[in-house]
Amino acid sequence: MLNNETVKPENFVHSLFLSERYQVLKQNSDNLTFSEDLQRVDKWKRDLYKESKNFKHRLEQDNYSEEVFEALITTIDEEKAYLYSQPLSNNVNLSLLEVGLELLKYKDLNEDEFQLVEFVYPFIIYASETLTESLNHRLKTVPYNLETVKQKLLLSLAEELLNIASRSIILELHVSKIREELVGDTPEERFKSFVTQKARNLESLFLFYKEYATLTRYLITRTDYFIVNIQELLLRLDRDWQKINSEFHIGNETLVEISCGLGDTHQRGKTVAKLIFENGKEIVYKPKPLEIATAYNQFVKWISERSTFISLPTYRIVDCGNYGWEEKVVPYSCYSEDEVKRYYFRFGSLAGLMYLLNGADMHFENVIAGGEFPYVIDFETIFHQYPKLDFPDSSEILLKYKQSESVIGTGLLPQSLFQNTDGQGLDFSALNGKEQALPFKVLGLDQINTDNMEYSLKEAKSQGSSNLPSLNGKPVKAEEYLDEIVKGFRTILQFFFDNKESILSEDGPLSPFKNIKIRIIARATQQYAHFLQESTHPDYMRDSIYLEKLFERMWYYPYLDKRIVKHEINDLLQRDIPYFTSFVDSCDLYDSKGVKIDHFFQKSGYEKVTEKIKNLSIQELEDQVNWLILSIEGNRSANIKITRKDVLNVSTNPFDYQEQFLEEAIKIGEHLLKRATFSSDYKNTSWLNVNIINNHWFVAPMKQSLYDGLSGVALFLLYLYKETNNIRYLDTAHAAIQSAINPFAASSKGLVSTFFGEISVLYALLHFQKLSPKEEYMNYINKVKKTLKQRIEDDKEFDLLSGSAGILHLLSNLYEYTSEPEYLDIIKAYGDHLIKNANHLRSGTAWKNRHTQTYLGGLSHGTSGIATALVRAGTVSGNQNYITLAKLAIEYDRSLYNADKRAWLDLRNDKPQFPHQWTHGSTGIGISRLMIKQYVQDQSLDSEVQIAMDNIENFGFKNNNNLSHGNMGDSELYLLGALHYEDDQLLWKARNIAKQALDDIKSSSQYHVDSPANIESLGLFTGISGIGFQLLRLRNPKEIPSVLTLENAY
Repeated sequence: MLNNETVKPENFVHSLFLSERYQVLKQNSDNLTFSEDLQRVDKWKRDLYKESKNFKHRLEQDNYSEEVFEALITTIDEEKAYLYSQPLSNNVNLSLLEVGLELLKYKDLNEDEFQLVEFVYPFIIYASETLTESLNHRLKTVPYNLETVKQKLLLSLAEELLNIASRSIILELHVSKIREELVGDTPEERFKSFVTQKARNLESLFLFYKEYATLTRYLITRTDYFIVNIQELLLRLDRDWQKINSEFHIGNETLVEISCGLGDTHQRGKTVAKLIFENGKEIVYKPKPLEIATAYNQFVKWISERSTFISLPTYRIVDCGNYGWEEKVVPYSCYSEDEVKRYYFRFGSLAGLMYLLNGADMHFENVIAGGEFPYVIDFETIFHQYPKLDFPDSSEILLKYKQSESVIGTGLLPQSLFQNTDGQGLDFSALNGKEQALPFKVLGLDQINTDNMEYSLKEAKSQGSSNLPSLNGKPVKAEEYLDEIVKGFRTILQFFFDNKESILSEDGPLSPFKNIKIRIIARATQQYAHFLQESTHPDYMRDSIYLEKLFERMWYYPYLDKRIVKHEINDLLQRDIPYFTSFVDSCDLYDSKGVKIDHFFQKSGYEKVTEKIKNLSIQELEDQVNWLILSIEGNRSANIKITRKDVLNVSTNPFDYQEQFLEEAIKIGEHLLKRATFSSDYKNTSWLNVNIINNHWFVAPMKQSLYDGLSGVALFLLYLYKETNNIRYLDTAHAAIQSAINPFAASSKGLVSTFFGEISVLYALLHFQKLSPKEEYMNYINKVKKTLKQRIEDDKEFDLLSGSAGILHLLSNLYEYTSEPEYLDIIKAYGDHLIKNANHLRSGTAWKNRHTQTYLGGLSHGTSGIATALVRAGTVSGNQNYITLAKLAIEYDRSLYNADKRAWLDLRNDKPQFPHQWTHGSTGIGISRLMIKQYVQDQSLDSEVQIAMDNIENFGFKNNNNLSHGNMGDSELYLLGALHYEDDQLLWKARNIAKQALDDIKSSSQYHVDSPANIESLGLFTGISGIGFQLLRLRNPKEIPSVLTLENAY
């Protein structure tokens, strides 16, 4: 039976945080034992700190010795629990739980509904009683509906508390199930039994709270914070009602809802709230200063008065010092094309202004499209700067900084964040508020309200927002209005350039921003949110030691100034998103409680903005325009269509190709050198490149890959050096491959591929070892060799481009280069992997593509490519089984041949297609037959090569010149045929295709590779490096190997 003595502090002392336990140690050192054995400290260090200096710094922050820390992370002895009672009572309002349990005794429970929420009823009931009293006593001048207002508030609280508690409750559900404590014939009945036994029985409920002491502390404190914050809101609303009514014209309308949790919680549960009145009128309450918004509005007004072109919107606010009220900006559609154009002109102007004012975090939730006006609804992150990070000297880092300091860094323009191993990310920019598939799985409940209820990781989508303009209710695409955005952007940057003196004058329009508080975002909110979500696991809810150990991982982050980490952890321990502020003209940082971290920044935000405006030049304006175009053009759907452009020039007439081909390859090389970003010591380099992510283009620093990344560009520059003897190309090639073998971020597992990821670097390194060897390259090869041995079963793709088939070619190259028997063992492992996963069909043998769920033919993703790998592996290893399987794969490949079309069917789509590219269709199939012909006697191979060539000629000259699916890839089929058949006519056909491509490039001033309009992809298979490489190969085929067949270095 529960009584007043039950809720004792001793029952919950395990919820005390380390800082609170430290006070007990200081005051009771005579009663507590300090161990000289530091086993827990040593394990803590090993588990949580990459560098010992971080642990040392962590101890210094709180003035702990290792002996004291050992005592702090030791579980509290039950016999000594009484010593910790007073600190617990000082920090946790246990009377809230006591009163809540007492109130629960008298609550009528619905006998037809049994829910998880009953486990937090004491807190909901306590809040209900308190809010009723608060509403009645604090809202004296504001008309309100008690029931509807309170109902929405309690629903918000219940959602928060259940988010914290549900995983522990469900664990207990399964414990009861295992112990066979539940009764009932169905899962639903047994769930009701669980709720009855564990939630409706107060003794059992209290035992749950006692066992999960840390959870109980959070249920108490978050309820406490919620009540205090709502009481403060009500008091302020009543006090400011006259001003609010005067500004927003609400009249005598009844308040019917207060909607909390519109954003993250900070500073002990404070959050933005929306107040809704009976007539639908809405206002927004923000528990933070709005002075920055007032200053911004004045600045925009100053600009508008001096410019006939720039008209940025503002909205009404009531600034009350430490908090304020805002008009709710309502999204609505444009009703004419001109309005849409004006919207995007203003958006360009807004992007320019935010760039100049160092705006940050201007994501889709921060912008609302109200007709022809883009409204920014939070200005707390202008004059922003991020904490300095302790990064190595790296070209990749320099590019990331360059990107983040450009207009893209405002958050207004598209960029891909939180990418998974497949490259899928999220675009949270203000130009993409659409629903998006999340690149990671999230926890979700299955089989709710049954005894099988459990959490599992599920696919999920982000919520859409109101930031995208529409025309008569239909969405419009920003990229279709790029000209308007660029005009608006240029206009405002030109305005600042022309008015520098006035803007920067001592009493100019920027000066009112001084001494205004702004928010500093230390790191991505998503990181904090992930920690808070993970912290709800039952393992962290019994004893706060384990929770603190989780949060100690915050020390991993490479802040240059680690003083900030302690304050982050303190906020997380309150279950808040960490919150930091500064003042516009200050170098100091302040935590959520106002504690100052002196001289955290080298310069104030005001200094950085004034320097940016002072240094603004026409060249800088053009550079930022290019960033803007890159970002928005890149946001187009990557719908690459290969179409006929002209008749294909397959003349056999000789021409002077030597100088012409080399000249263009050098031009491409020089272009790459000009666009390269080097580390300060020039030992590594990288490029910004356009990449396809989730079927959209995004601009980002190059990754490691051979296909479209650093390894491929390095390979081209290596062979350009070989052909020119220009040391600049060799130096840049080495710098690029250095970036590939030492990426800043450890590469995720991703594909087991010769074309993508860390394994793909090996193909290029073998060529470096032949032409310009280094010991560290061989060390990298040996390191990745271990990876190859470990990751066989990870391959689910099987094909040439993304799986085991490509790996077999790479392994064969490695064996030919090193003669190490170990490579034969790995070849056998991957060959057997293909045998194990082969599907034996009536028409031959094939491998199911996991993306299309069909059996594809062709070179890059189908049976042609797999057959080439098996034939070669069988020859190298002497395993006839692989060659036999290869023949069966060719048999399936041939089953896709359509005699009427004289081409091979592509099964990627429901609609029959017969492409002619290296990736899919005739070009790749013809190349595969020439590769197989080196090892297998088959009379049909020659005729298939001829059919492939006929198809290329009949299709014609393509609108794309790259290696993967363009004209340069087609030239390789003729070149390989020329070398195999010793046919000079085929050789001249290959060179004439390349000549036609060069003529096309010169006439249009575009390379026509995989990329959005007016932007060049730089990669080997998709971009201009591949054009340069193929020109070198066509010029000197006996010295330059075929990358399209993964040929080894000569």
